[in-house]
Amino acid sequence: MEYSNVGSMLSQLKGQSAYVEQNTQSISGKPVAGQAAEMLLKNMEPGQIFSGQITDIRGNYIMITLGNQQSVQARLAENFEFLIGQKAMFQVKDNQDNQLYIRPLATDAAQSGELMVAGRALEAANLQMTEKTLDLVKNLLSANQPIDKQSILSYVRQLAKFPQADIQDLITLNKYHIPVNEENLNQLSNYKQFEHSLLKEVDTMEQKLPQLVEQLMAESPEKAETFLKEFTAILYPETVKGEEAAKVQEQQKAPETAPEKQEIAQENKKVESGTAFLEQASVGEKKEVLHTIKLPTENAVEKELLSLTGKEEKEHTGKVLKEALRENFLLRPEEVADKEKVKEYFKEVAEKSSKLKELLHSYGKEAAPLEKPVQNVAQNVKFMQSLNEMFTYIQLPLRMAEKQAHADLYVYTKKKAKGSVEEGLSAFLHLDMENLGSVDVLVRMKGQRVTTNFTLETVELLDFIEEHMDILEERLKNKGYSCSVQTILKNNEEQKSFEQCLTGEAGMASDIRRFSFDVRA
Repeated sequence: MEYSNVGSMLSQLKGQSAYVEQNTQSISGKPVAGQAAEMLLKNMEPGQIFSGQITDIRGNYIMITLGNQQSVQARLAENFEFLIGQKAMFQVKDNQDNQLYIRPLATDAAQSGELMVAGRALEAANLQMTEKTLDLVKNLLSANQPIDKQSILSYVRQLAKFPQADIQDLITLNKYHIPVNEENLNQLSNYKQFEHSLLKEVDTMEQKLPQLVEQLMAESPEKAETFLKEFTAILYPETVKGEEAAKVQEQQKAPETAPEKQEIAQENKKVESGTAFLEQASVGEKKEVLHTIKLPTENAVEKELLSLTGKEEKEHTGKVLKEALRENFLLRPEEVADKEKVKEYFKEVAEKSSKLKELLHSYGKEAAPLEKPVQNVAQNVKFMQSLNEMFTYIQLPLRMAEKQAHADLYVYTKKKAKGSVEEGLSAFLHLDMENLGSVDVLVRMKGQRVTTNFTLETVELLDFIEEHMDILEERLKNKGYSCSVQTILKNNEEQKSFEQCLTGEAGMASDIRRFSFDVRA
């Protein structure tokens, strides 16, 4: 639901709803308060909401007594059974020819009670009761959030600032004390739809980076070379610093002796001769020369590599660039066990993605397709840092032997409290893998006892996991744990929400295969 016009709520008081409660009309349709009742009908517009008690029913016509003990007659636009004395909330569906058509907003006592509470909260906040404001308060109630005047007005201001935002997203950010801004709203939307994967953005970068280098090369070899140097300096700052330091040391060396000068002159002559040959050689001849002759000047090799126009050379350049991205933006499985390594990884990804974004922005429109995924990486990591103020959650973009894999790790602990292993620890791991598909792993540990649930998409995958469970058994045995394992068939109709995963409220499917073993026995 959009809230594009919600900004006007701040300046509205009780509005026409209050006017309804100050006027009356008889069951026969004849005005009781003369011009006041006539103005009442004229001012009630479609969409307007009001509440009252039903005091008379005649066919499709009902009399509703409002809070000030005055009454209004209306005709039900939909079939609905009411009882005299029943309290309800209504919405104006139409108003024409001095005839008011209404529809009930609640179909049972619970809904009616909720709407009554919402109505009183809006009245206390001096806001008009509309479908949009009621939706806001109902969502706050469902999320167990306060509906005092200050809270409601704060949400109204946010809805005015971000008219396209989902109210539930706003509530989630406020609930967990995460800053409400465009970036976090976009990231939360991606997370809710499970489109937040860092791995997805790295894949896009791998596709777009070689294309950008090719475009720059077509425009100017020097421009492409400059970009690659700047790109390398961001991904490998220590290497670049080392090369610069080596150059400085070289320049500070004592002047060459006469034999050394003669040797350098001969090397330079070889370089000139080799370069002259390469300028006239075919692509195949160039490749062979580059494999057999090592030019002493690295820049000359880079320029010659970039000047090659054969398909294989472009593919080689693309592979080098992709390898650099994977090395810097993906984790190796063996690194996941090292907490400090993972922390350093996210710190470096945040720094490098921010610097790359600035670099790409300086290259204008031609770099825009690559700038977007790099920006998403930076914003994603920043959002994760905000989440970690309240929850222990990280993404693990894994670089496997042949394929890449995405993982989400949720650890269910009291963030502000110091827990112990004896008190128990739970974690939820969601994996997206090339061959196994979507895999959910719920692990509970208390003392040396570990309970693990594997949820997979097909029976065949359940069988595969069970066949290889001895690997898990052996590794846990080496660490001294006893373990029970459940394999579960995923119910695709029961999609876990991101917040359920984050807070540990995600339930497990009912089709379970159980087997257990004591690895210490």
